[in-house]
Amino acid sequence: MTNNAPNSTAPHQMNPTLTTSPPPSDWKERATITVPQAATVLGVSRSSAYEAVHRHSIPTVRIGRRLLVPVGALLDLLNVGGPRG
Repeated sequence: MTNNAPNSTAPHQMNPTLTTSPPPSDWKERATITVPQAATVLGVSRSSAYEAVHRHSIPTVRIGRRLLVPVGALLDLLNVGGPRG
């Protein structure tokens, strides 16, 4: 028997607001966050954040296959809390 029910995970049915990950509440205390979490902090889309990473506008480190954003560098980029040092 064939299931003709619509696929609830089809890309055209996804909620576009769920494309970024909320950063953890203690994100400023962490060493790194993911690119989607950084996108949320910056108020941009996930794809815009990855484009900025590829343009070297957002600093990243690669650990294995993971691409992570150092929180200190992100805060420096945003100049939050004055100069770090």
